Amino acid sequence: MTSLIYGIIATKPGISISLDKTGVEGQSLHVVTHNGHGAVCSKIAVPTPPVTVACIQDFNAVIQYLADQVPTIPMRYGSIFDDHQGIVDFLAQHSKRNSSLLLRIQGCVEISIRITHAQMRSAGGSSTDETDGRKLTPSGRSYLEHRRKCYDARDKNKDAVHALASFHQQAFQGLYQEVKRENASTGAFPLPLAETHPVQSLSISLHFLVPRNRVEDFMAAFHRLKQTSKHTLFLSGPWPAYNFVTEEGNRGT
Repeated sequence: MTSLIYGIIATKPGISISLDKTGVEGQSLHVVTHNGHGAVCSKIAVPTPPVTVACIQDFNAVIQYLADQVPTIPMRYGSIFDDHQGIVDFLAQHSKRNSSLLLRIQGCVEISIRITHAQMRSAGGSSTDETDGRKLTPSGRSYLEHRRKCYDARDKNKDAVHALASFHQQAFQGLYQEVKRENASTGAFPLPLAETHPVQSLSISLHFLVPRNRVEDFMAAFHRLKQTSKHTLFLSGPWPAYNFVTEEGNRGT
């Protein structure tokens, strides 16, 4: 029967974990071990797990349950293997990487902060000239000028994003081990339009790897920052360290 994998844990002597929880579709959990690592799995009766909100919530709840006990490398929903030997082979193939990642996230959780910032588009003229109410095809010179303004706007926006993220990141100095930055916007780095044409909100996410014994201090620092920041701030977490096990491609097959 096909197995669904939730996460990778260490199984060395002295490490104990409770599996008193059911997984997707109420299936019991078990661990397949190899060379000091274990894959926490459950059986599924179909070739691929159902993609429903309830199933994904159950999957994520198991990862949270594991991470609350021991360092856990989360897998992607849908990471499946046809048999026991396939899981063993997977653990053997990625043993070195798993050891490195488990050491990296040991004793830590992830806390994310989203910074929402509204800004205006940089000034940039229309790409066409008007004469007697008629729009004309832009000349080569006006086209190049338009593109120059476009790239200037992008460079200025990138500098502004870096400054904004760095400013907010400084509020947590000494309270985290690593940080990752993610830019997401419906209007970031726009092409120049008419002068003062408004941009939709720009969103920057900062993902922090925070030692568990610094979580309360981190939360307090966030609340102080929220009171003084001119921008809209949102906090999410603590979570398993999803964003700190991805560079080596470890979030599933």
